[in-house]
Amino acid sequence: MKSSTITSIIITTILTASVSCSLPVSAQDGPATTSKPAAIANTEEPAVLKKIIASHWHLENARPALPPVQVIHEERVFTQDWIEYAFEGGALRLFLSRESKPAEIFAVLVDIHHAKYSDFTTLISTDRYAVYHHDPYVLVLPVRPISPTQFNRLKGRRWTEKELRKEIGPASNDSCEGCFNGGPGRYLHLLFVPQGLSFESEDTNGSGSVAEYQLEGTEGDDGPPLPPLTALSTLEYGQLQRKIRDGFAKMLFDEREYVESTLAKGMRSPDGRFVVGDVDFSEAYNDADVVIGERNMPERYYRAAYFAVGPYRWLDGETVAFEVCGATEQLYTLDAVTGDMNLVADIDGWDPHTMTANSVVDFGASGPHTFWYKTEDGQKHEVNLLHRRSRPREKPSKPKSAATESN
Repeated sequence: MKSSTITSIIITTILTASVSCSLPVSAQDGPATTSKPAAIANTEEPAVLKKIIASHWHLENARPALPPVQVIHEERVFTQDWIEYAFEGGALRLFLSRESKPAEIFAVLVDIHHAKYSDFTTLISTDRYAVYHHDPYVLVLPVRPISPTQFNRLKGRRWTEKELRKEIGPASNDSCEGCFNGGPGRYLHLLFVPQGLSFESEDTNGSGSVAEYQLEGTEGDDGPPLPPLTALSTLEYGQLQRKIRDGFAKMLFDEREYVESTLAKGMRSPDGRFVVGDVDFSEAYNDADVVIGERNMPERYYRAAYFAVGPYRWLDGETVAFEVCGATEQLYTLDAVTGDMNLVADIDGWDPHTMTANSVVDFGASGPHTFWYKTEDGQKHEVNLLHRRSRPREKPSKPKSAATESN
């Protein structure tokens, strides 16, 4: 998911996040860290958090206490491999491990400007969860530390992915750093938020060997090769938990700011109901998503693919057109209500005889169900939108309604 004006990822990875007082994140971790609780304490846990804790952080058990889910984000990108459930216009968001069964919640994000979640404002960390405040959001992460004996065992050797899952449980996130370059120097990462642990492995890059992971957290381990196991001997678990959770919290807060900034600068539909932009949460310059904002609804993402995306033109109150540039230029329309995406025109702008590109210079609506675009050679082309078929999308956001969601 990328912006047409931003080609590098704005989200710092968990591995390299540096936690200090200068970060726009405040956190108080549980007893396993050296931090102290804030002076203001909330003795009464918010009702929705209390229900989630009582459900042992399992989604199905918590459903009776939750509002109807509006949007489910399931898309995989290089840096994110979790599932996000969004409720009440995005005021409540639950993050789930993709591989946990039953589905396990490893993060709760609320907007305290929403009256229903204002009681999170004074919430502080306990030995059961870590709390992060970054106005207007509060993030709650479950805390389930491992024993000192298990920690020493984990840092003493390398582990396969299967072994780690058996040893610790389902990973919160499974990501790849540097995977966009398709060559050496790529890192695989497994993140375990409740345990405050992260593991890394150098990608086998199709060699056939099983990737082996080792605990990460040492300074300077942000490039190949991996540090020797002896470098892990000085890791202190309490500090490591704080570092890992702080990095994850910063990632989520940065992501929210990125999306909100994109939509604030996006193009609104004629009646103001929708707004459109594009974002990229991966490291890849060809992994853009169109993001649709709607009043009283969480944002939705639709895979645009390939390189630059935009500009945008609203053809009516619900249909937006945009350009995608890659090996060829393509023009698409997207229905902001249904999410149906249609390839309107595929323009091969490269002329091998003149060594020039006959690019699209403008496009828009001619009338009901009619689309036009103009190329650099001055030619104007007309397209009947009713004759265009829908293009399959990769892992789009899934809008849900109260009628289809059972609580």
